[in-house]
Amino acid sequence: MSAAERRRVPRVVKRRKLKPLRYAFQAVSFVALVLLVPIGVLAIPAGICSIPLGSFRVDCLFGTAQRILSSPLNVALWLLLTFAAVPLLGSLLLGRFFCGLMCPVGTLLDLFGKVKRVNFLGKLRLNNKHNKYAVAASFAAASTLTGFPAFCTICPIRGLCTAYGSLKGVELALAAAPVVLEFSEKRAWCRYFCPVGAVLGAVGFRKVFGVKIDTEKCINCKACMRVCPTGAITEDSFKTGEVSRTECIMCLRCYDVCMYDALKVGVLPRAHG
Repeated sequence: MSAAERRRVPRVVKRRKLKPLRYAFQAVSFVALVLLVPIGVLAIPAGICSIPLGSFRVDCLFGTAQRILSSPLNVALWLLLTFAAVPLLGSLLLGRFFCGLMCPVGTLLDLFGKVKRVNFLGKLRLNNKHNKYAVAASFAAASTLTGFPAFCTICPIRGLCTAYGSLKGVELALAAAPVVLEFSEKRAWCRYFCPVGAVLGAVGFRKVFGVKIDTEKCINCKACMRVCPTGAITEDSFKTGEVSRTECIMCLRCYDVCMYDALKVGVLPRAHG
């Protein structure tokens, strides 16, 4: 290697890993959502998963959208938007951070990180990232036609959050469905089918903060692409420095694995389109 080539190779950077912090955040969120929140308070009879915060509450964005679509003439339902304000603002700032750091289903799937996989979704041609948007649109339409938040009745997140203490077979089966898909591909449910992730990703397309690649420091080793659980880092990412805003779940595995300080977390340039 010539002296000029040696100068172009970035030096290895040692920095504190964020994995322990991610694990802690996921553990606290899982315990809070699945074990500590009283049954019947988390799952509101109206069909929207809700987290109580004192006299206030935080509602699922997709559940709120379904309720509004199911009764568009009921002006009172638009007040639900106030309860969805926190996740809405969070998505505008950080995109799908809920998927990577708070979702109990995502945490459960991460426990199967090293299982042997058989890509049956690929063989069935169901491994398309646009599927989740079709699922979201379909259930939104169903909610409009039926007058009821259709997806809430089969949502794995709600199933997992309401299974503890009751151990109902239906709720456990709903929570198990994404686990079955995990044996095909890492975070397959999150990549291809979850309408909640689709809505959060769409809202987060213009997010303010996120992950980006410093193309000057990147040596194209693709370690970050291999560990990304949702395929947010592609071949084009190494040329443009952009990580998919709709697919990135802010788990920061890419940040941890990069030895050359090429992955940055900060303010993103303004999105186009």
